[in-house]
Amino acid sequence: MIGNWKGYYKFDNEKIQEAMGFEKTNFTIVIESFENGNFLGKVNDDVATGGMKETGNVVGKVKKDQVRFRNLCL
Repeated sequence: MIGNWKGYYKFDNEKIQEAMGFEKTNFTIVIESFENGNFLGKVNDDVATGGMKETGNVVGKVKKDQVRFRNLCL
């Protein structure tokens, strides 16, 4: 689990998605620690796909086939 991961997010609300001007926003997460299904790391959005410039902290959990996380902006 430790390492670099790429993914994307998009909004469920189509009006918000259209207002953003992008179908989806790409991101890269660097997982720095992983223990008992919990992980910590850093996340960077791709600015070219509508993301934020700042680096955020990410906290998450892996449970069976699901990965849940939240971005904590610095």
